[in-house]
Amino acid sequence: MKKLIQVVFVMVLCLSAGAATAAQMEGTLSTSAGADITANQLDQYIGSFINPGSNRLLVFTQCYGGDTATQFAGQSNTAVASATKQGQEAIYGGYDDDAAGALTPAPGKTGQDVHNAGKAGKDADEDPTTGGGLPLSSFDLSPVDPVNGPVKSRHIVVYAGQPDATDGRDWDQAWNIFNNNYAPPGSTVTLVGGESGGGFWDQPGTATGLRDAIKQAGEAIDASDDPDAEQFILFVTDHGDLHKKEPVTTTIAQNSNVNLTDISSFLPDELIGTTNVIEPGFSIRIGLPTGMTHPVGDPFAYAPLYVPGDFDLMLDNGVDLPLFLTEFEELFVDLNGNGIIGDVSGEGVELFYELDPDVWIDSFFDITYNVDIRNNTPNDILLMDFSQDTGPVAKLPEPATMVMLALGGLAILRRNRK
Repeated sequence: MKKLIQVVFVMVLCLSAGAATAAQMEGTLSTSAGADITANQLDQYIGSFINPGSNRLLVFTQCYGGDTATQFAGQSNTAVASATKQGQEAIYGGYDDDAAGALTPAPGKTGQDVHNAGKAGKDADEDPTTGGGLPLSSFDLSPVDPVNGPVKSRHIVVYAGQPDATDGRDWDQAWNIFNNNYAPPGSTVTLVGGESGGGFWDQPGTATGLRDAIKQAGEAIDASDDPDAEQFILFVTDHGDLHKKEPVTTTIAQNSNVNLTDISSFLPDELIGTTNVIEPGFSIRIGLPTGMTHPVGDPFAYAPLYVPGDFDLMLDNGVDLPLFLTEFEELFVDLNGNGIIGDVSGEGVELFYELDPDVWIDSFFDITYNVDIRNNTPNDILLMDFSQDTGPVAKLPEPATMVMLALGGLAILRRNRK
């Protein structure tokens, strides 16, 4: 019966065709609820809330931080340090904990010292990079002096979407940054992570939690007498994902489809032959029907708008496919953080179609393929992009930095990636 459904699907979908524009590789920040935070989204939050006269230091220690960093290229007041280059995963106990420990004020100290500490402690599989338009050496980390200092106040946000409580990891790194920076008058350290906020974490590890923390830092800067002497720092730990996005921005009519042809596959070399791929797959971002909104409610008990089968994917590489996917997980995209999706442009939902890692690797490496996206709902839907995703590569806590795996009496060492 399944084969019959696939054949009928092909006959219908081949009646319509379209092509995507140039693909984009994008590193994202993992969340505890809702869709990943894209690099563009993060840039918008910082640009919207942080005074343009204030210098910013962004430290990315999550997987694919090098890809996130590219979003901030050339921004004159922004210094960026990353544990990795583009397309590379980060390693717990490498760059991250050393950079976190070095993020402390001292006379003559700069952002370059933080990056140098990270590089000194990096894992052999990490290639730290820099970015932005402000040299790290120009980001002043001297102690705050509210009256006479060149830095009158400093506002730090630490973000970990699903923090790992293992010794030396996200909780400890956040705590070290807090302890090293909370005391100066007028300065703030806001910890964003986990499912509920409160207690250790000030805000939940969601897009709204991060947005609110950045907004609060911006409000504190704006309330000062000299915003140009105020600083904003964002330190990102925890895990990140990598997406190969095809921005298509087209309408899929009700009970109809769109066809994307000659999509180039992507697969980070590091993921080939590793057990570290947990939930790879494909996702589509779609807007809500015109005039419709949908409440987020409790983000950790989100009630999906759609059910499996409302949108189908068929993938065909001309070799061992077509593959027909109907099951998905719905993630909300709430850009303005008001708990309602669909009330501003760009909001909607992301539908993630998980694929077995073996199928993902075997069928989508070094090939091109066609994609049919079918809208089975009674409404016209705006398709904002289609992407192939690594998924949450290692969001779940892992035991130790080096794990001994027994396989047929043979000892194999495997690094735990973020």
